[in-house]
Amino acid sequence: MSKITETTELEQLAAKIEQWRTKKTCQGQRMPIELWKEIIVLYKKYPHQSQLQRRLGVSTYQLKNKLKEFGDDSLYNNPAELCQIPDIPQDKKSTREPNAKTQDKFSALATVVVELCRKDGAIMKIHTTTQSMQEIINSFLGGDNATINGQA
Repeated sequence: MSKITETTELEQLAAKIEQWRTKKTCQGQRMPIELWKEIIVLYKKYPHQSQLQRRLGVSTYQLKNKLKEFGDDSLYNNPAELCQIPDIPQDKKSTREPNAKTQDKFSALATVVVELCRKDGAIMKIHTTTQSMQEIINSFLGGDNATINGQA
């Protein structure tokens, strides 16, 4: 679509909308469906949508609602079909054993990040499981007398 054609169509549609606005009987009167359909057709092929909206005096909210109402059917009426995952037949399902990463003792709930700082400025950061925390702290602090939450 050429720039001259775009501008001409936009100005013609803007003139129709202005004419309707001057003739409407009350302030809350809705714009006719025919005008909305023309707006949507122009919106889909016009490269500068914000300029189009400003010139025609319609908001993004109004335009999106009308697109949903009678716009692009494939885009708005069946969005769930795009993300449906077909069922896998029982005979094709994997029966492998879980690997170490999926076992409970390595789950994200049992994993922690520990940062330990000593008085001499040494810092140790470690990703570990909650089961090995006491041993790591005791080794770093240099003794068996360190406690976690009152546990020795």
